[in-house]
Amino acid sequence: MLALWKNVKLYPFFLFLLFSCEPAALSVSQVELCDYFTRDGVCREPSPLNKKYSVEIPNAKKPNTWEELGNYLYFHARETPGFILRMNRKMSPEERKHIKETYFAMYEFAGVKGKMEGFEIGEDWIGSFNYLGSIVKEKQKKENRLGQYPYETSLFPTDLEFSWSAKGIKGSTKTKIDFVYHVLPAEK
Repeated sequence: MLALWKNVKLYPFFLFLLFSCEPAALSVSQVELCDYFTRDGVCREPSPLNKKYSVEIPNAKKPNTWEELGNYLYFHARETPGFILRMNRKMSPEERKHIKETYFAMYEFAGVKGKMEGFEIGEDWIGSFNYLGSIVKEKQKKENRLGQYPYETSLFPTDLEFSWSAKGIKGSTKTKIDFVYHVLPAEK
């Protein structure tokens, strides 16, 4: 009878263990600002909270308009502000599927909003980025300034906010970015 009594006492304990084995709810454990990440989620260019981009432009490519500067940044400088969301655990195949189907990320740059261009997902991370050239062009296009001379001090430094949403996760992070460009002397 004593052995049976010991088993009865342990029964609720085993039930508790059985039902407490579900994984924790998926959540973002860390947001990492990153200007370049690999397909396996390694951040190769971590970005400080307040970043200053500095680009040297060959004299032959000297921009005369915001549109030309944006195109140069997109095709040649390839600066890509972005972020990596580090999850609290590995995602299940079903969670990855739902995130792929529902995820979107946005930026707000100097008061203008746009959709993030790049998206990657790994076992325990999600990454998003956009090209600085695209962001600048979109801002100046909305304000009808694409044809104006690109005085960077008229736009920078400025706030840049990233936001994201998918089934079960949502959030945002803010940073400030600055930008200068230098046109190199003509080659002789």
